[in-house]
Amino acid sequence: MELQLQLRLNASSTFFTAGGFSFDGISPANYAIFRGESNLGPITGEGVSQTTPTGRTGSLPDGTPGAELTLVGHFASTRFEKTGDLLLERGFPGAFTAYADPLTGIFHEEGVATIIGGTGRFKGATGTDRLVQDGQVVVATGNPPGSQGAIGFSQGTFIIDITLPNATADDVAFFRGPFLAVLDPSSSPSSSAQLTMDIISSPADSILAAGFV
Repeated sequence: MELQLQLRLNASSTFFTAGGFSFDGISPANYAIFRGESNLGPITGEGVSQTTPTGRTGSLPDGTPGAELTLVGHFASTRFEKTGDLLLERGFPGAFTAYADPLTGIFHEEGVATIIGGTGRFKGATGTDRLVQDGQVVVATGNPPGSQGAIGFSQGTFIIDITLPNATADDVAFFRGPFLAVLDPSSSPSSSAQLTMDIISSPADSILAAGFV
């Protein structure tokens, strides 16, 4: 059957320039290591992200003026520690937008990544990951700053809406713990039935920390 879930996570990340890798062959990408909590328990993971200045300006949530950056590319793998299952996502060009204070390195970033699959119970998963994160670049090299490398940290929230196309009865039983299962009355109890899972716990917020700059 088809199973729809909403996962909520929070995490903190340390990121740094990813030695030689670039999504566009121009500027370096950043590698991020993150750890946090979710409504399915503890998570850990890694990601690679790259943003670039647009030449425009905007403001951070507190009104501080900031330079606008847009996503060049992103990939992240989140491991759910209780099972070892991985959830994979990609961020395509323009999917994230960030505003950064050039004086302090403080930034705010929002965007939507695309779920592209996973392992174990997340095999074949599709969906979206809506992220909001705040952080600071503490070391930035090059002109403009960060064009040759950066080190920093971030934390924030992710709300991940996913569809599992081939969920089994065992999958339903597993997710019934942190979720309330409600069978769609328009579906018949067959392999094509849809089961919608709504959160009933009070899960932590989320972030699948992306790299920055």
